Amino acid sequence: MSEVASGPAPTRRAQTYADGDWHRLHPLTPVLRGGLAVAAIAGVFLATVWDQALTAFSSYLVYQEIPDTDIGELPPLPFGGSLLVGTGLILLVAALGAGWLWLTWFMHTVRIDDEVIEVRDGVLFRTHRRARRDRINSVAIWRPLIPRLLGVSKLEFQAAGSDANVSLSYLAYPVATELRRIVVQSEHTHGTSAAEANSSEYGSAYGSVHKSEDDNTAHHEPLPGQTGSTPGAEPEVTRHVEVPLGRLLGSLVVSLETFFFVLTFVVIIGGFVITGDLEWWIGAFPAALVYVVAIARGWTRASQFRLETVGDSVRVSYGLLSTTSASIPPDKVHALHISQPWPWRFFGWWRVEIHRAITPGQSQTNQGPSHQMVLPVGHLDHVRTVAKLFVEEALGDHGLAAIEAAAAATGPLADTHNADADADADADADAGRRDDVIIRPGRFARLRLILSFPIHSIGIIDGALWLRTGVLVRKLGIVPLRRIQSAARFRGPWHALTGLDGLECNIVPGPGITRMVGFEKHDARPFLEILSGRVVRAIEHNRETSTGYQSPPHDPAPHSTRAPQRSGAPS
Repeated sequence: MSEVASGPAPTRRAQTYADGDWHRLHPLTPVLRGGLAVAAIAGVFLATVWDQALTAFSSYLVYQEIPDTDIGELPPLPFGGSLLVGTGLILLVAALGAGWLWLTWFMHTVRIDDEVIEVRDGVLFRTHRRARRDRINSVAIWRPLIPRLLGVSKLEFQAAGSDANVSLSYLAYPVATELRRIVVQSEHTHGTSAAEANSSEYGSAYGSVHKSEDDNTAHHEPLPGQTGSTPGAEPEVTRHVEVPLGRLLGSLVVSLETFFFVLTFVVIIGGFVITGDLEWWIGAFPAALVYVVAIARGWTRASQFRLETVGDSVRVSYGLLSTTSASIPPDKVHALHISQPWPWRFFGWWRVEIHRAITPGQSQTNQGPSHQMVLPVGHLDHVRTVAKLFVEEALGDHGLAAIEAAAAATGPLADTHNADADADADADADAGRRDDVIIRPGRFARLRLILSFPIHSIGIIDGALWLRTGVLVRKLGIVPLRRIQSAARFRGPWHALTGLDGLECNIVPGPGITRMVGFEKHDARPFLEILSGRVVRAIEHNRETSTGYQSPPHDPAPHSTRAPQRSGAPS
């Protein structure tokens, strides 16, 4: 048991949950977790009681008005003809229901210590879920409409792995907010302390420790706009991106859904004008209903979107009726996916999503956008802000500046990269660009990439793998090299017929592109070798930075194949 917590009531209660002992959740938990089942049972029970009460009252009225009426002609009395028995049955059922709800609440316990988060649940069938705190990728607070009205919320710890999330359903909202702060802040403090300890251990064992300029400890840089956080103190909140209501509604109206909706009505009106049959209008109502529901759902799910930094985490908040607030450590993001449907080009709007090593969890049932969405709609300066928050270490200043050219230009990565290089005369940056590698698809790829051939390209720029394709929906994928688990070439039947190769990188699942098709073999094979070598070096550098251990030097194997096209070479 930890020491007695001090401070406001929510803070004391949250600190109590994190003391390593078993605790119970909010008393309304069994009712809210039952959801529709509890509501359906209560509704059927109340409807039955109401019907029986009306029947008994009608029997009383008939007997009062016509006292000589035969008993057989009177409406039957409820519950075997005895109101006393009926009342007793109602009270018995209510007591059994309340007792069962209390028992489920009593058997539902949680425990949080420095190593794991555990939840035990169930009466007849017991479940026991555990999540290691060092495996937690984000902490989210879900507030569906009914719990939000009652002042409670669901706290979910989203961990890496299949079905690895652990939920605390339900806690008072101030307690859930404070408990999230305690867990996120303590994880950052624990991670920094572990890195320093590993640095000392590796330094004594191998004699080489990664040092900063001022001291011998691992140095942690706070997020942009932050000055770091002190344990026990409320971290500073800095808002970076907020989506206005007008832009959100505009993005929903100016969308592919609107295009197909208008196209459907054009077909209906055209068929009616040509044939004169009213049957054409049968499909108008379903089409309009689906479109209105889609617009309303998108509006309620992504309203009040905010992207903020709180201490060393990025907080993503959204929702109108049901709200969600998730704290995401930037080092848990594996890739960035930037996309633009063609109707958005007239307004310069973009969407940004991320890859995270978590399962969707409650976001599929909650009224919120996908668990990977970090910018539903925004301009390019917002896109650069998001990239700086999540993958800045893999991009650098040059990569951040290249996002606008790579995303909005109509040519391949090589053209936009060269234009950016010509605009910047910095010697060090130019030296770094000479190490960048970009390849284009082969000429036979035009048979498959009919529209996207001019922009279809893949490249290694700075510390990330860039993938660019798409015309109807422009797509740009940015994968930090240290996040790539493996890379490979693949050849399907189409590639075998055309003599081309495909390239893919394996990372955690997500919405982004990880496979690119249609490259010449003499470009794809050396590109894969270069990519594999740089991925290994990026992983080793990340290990040196985080633990202080420096890998022994090794000479890369010489390549016997011709190097692929460089960024400065003509396309």
